[in-house]
Amino acid sequence: MKFVCSQKDLANAVNTVTKAIAVRTTLPILEGIRLKGENNIIEFYCTDLKIAIKTRIPASFNESFSCVMPGRLFGEVVRRLPEDDVVIDMTPGQAGSYSVQIQCRDSKTTLVALDDSEFPETAEQEADNPIQIEEGTLRAMIRQTIFAVAQDNTRPIFTGELLEIENNSINLVALDGFKFASRSVPLEGMVENRRCVVPGRALLEVMRILEDTSEKIELHITNNNFMMKKGLTRVMTRLLEGEYIRYSQIIPKNETTSVRIDVDSLRSAISRAELIVQDERVNLVKLSIGVDEIIVSSQSESGNVRERIVCETQGNQMDVAFNIRYLSEVLRALECEEVMLNLTTAVSACVMKPVANESFLYLVLPVQI
Repeated sequence: MKFVCSQKDLANAVNTVTKAIAVRTTLPILEGIRLKGENNIIEFYCTDLKIAIKTRIPASFNESFSCVMPGRLFGEVVRRLPEDDVVIDMTPGQAGSYSVQIQCRDSKTTLVALDDSEFPETAEQEADNPIQIEEGTLRAMIRQTIFAVAQDNTRPIFTGELLEIENNSINLVALDGFKFASRSVPLEGMVENRRCVVPGRALLEVMRILEDTSEKIELHITNNNFMMKKGLTRVMTRLLEGEYIRYSQIIPKNETTSVRIDVDSLRSAISRAELIVQDERVNLVKLSIGVDEIIVSSQSESGNVRERIVCETQGNQMDVAFNIRYLSEVLRALECEEVMLNLTTAVSACVMKPVANESFLYLVLPVQI
């Protein structure tokens, strides 16, 4: 069986699906990419049993086929081919395998593929009323919140992001016990309210697939499943089970100190302070909030840094310290010119909101000094 497709289409498809390829698995077949050809369309599919990604490209061939290619090796071969038509010729080999010849111009490589009978299938489950959103908007929402997802499994529910649909707005929320991020965007049309938790890794792969365009993509939430549908590409995963915290209860309401400050100035000062403490176990930065100024300082065995930033201050003067990495992650996620820092005490969460956009909200817990 032989098929012909463009190298660019082939490389894009392989690069897309291998984001879900299994690593260090007890099922070697999951380290492969399943190719399935029908009606001049080839489907590429990878799964590690937690996340599944499918995409399709056009090709020319005369008969249906399916096989499992060695994932990473096949990907490297395809990526290094010149941009031209690729001819792939499959012939049966020993039991349960195929000899696959990949030819492009003067390049010819032969790989061994496996039968796909044991490759696990993930069904596409479409909702009757999917959520429609611009892909650039969703990409930005994930980018601005994903850093606050928990990285360990001590509380599995926090390894995902809460996706809320309420009052025709979509809201993404992430927290890990030290920092909190939320971003909301209005939706067009009528969408039923819902609340679910999507694994952070799946959202990260969705973000990597999406582009900064105004094209609409669909989010399908059915039973315990989530699917992102963009053109001929699908990202599928199971939702996390459990009750997500009612986060409105943890947001301080009555601040005693408010600071309006330029984001670039604060971000630059924190990045310089980070150089001094990056090798320390206790990587703290102290903010001394005075009358219309903040003094940013950090120290370690390597040296010390002191930076002065002009700002607008209302309320009490205060000294507060943060894990510099957590504060830096929030500042990198901000896409605004000015931000408000609202504090109640030196040991309660600092609320950070862009001055010109109420759809963002970040919390960072300080460190007691």
